[in-house]
Amino acid sequence: MRLRHVQVTGLSGWAVLSVILLAGCAAPDVQSRIRQRPTAFANLSPEFQNAVLQGQLKEGMPMEAVYLAWGKPARVFTGHSAEGPTTTWVYLGTELAPQPYWAYNWGSPFYYPTTPTIHYGFTPQQYVRAEVVFVNGRVRSWRKLEPPARAPIP
Repeated sequence: MRLRHVQVTGLSGWAVLSVILLAGCAAPDVQSRIRQRPTAFANLSPEFQNAVLQGQLKEGMPMEAVYLAWGKPARVFTGHSAEGPTTTWVYLGTELAPQPYWAYNWGSPFYYPTTPTIHYGFTPQQYVRAEVVFVNGRVRSWRKLEPPARAPIP
């Protein structure tokens, strides 16, 4: 077998190479999680299989189905209720929040700072995106949350 030397030239060649490399770094989706755990998916009822394929949850789903639909939780809490042992899975989201700061403008004709003004940068902030509560290993309830409201930038 003879190996060939491949040379990437031109803008389009680099663009194709970049897409291929970035695709390998993409977060796993529902289909890839199902490929990782085909037996778990096959053991689900048709109703739960359809929900998983749509990325949705249904009451009574086992933990494995929630993992297939939504992925690995960021945090896991355990507890107890009158119905039995509880487990809560927490999923986090990230948003860019405006961060005001004071800065001097150096644009004067004599290159000395002018009056300070407020500028805005953006910092990533995590928030609770969703929670799933399991009782005895089955979905009891879940909720999706919106990112926190932010004041508009003046």
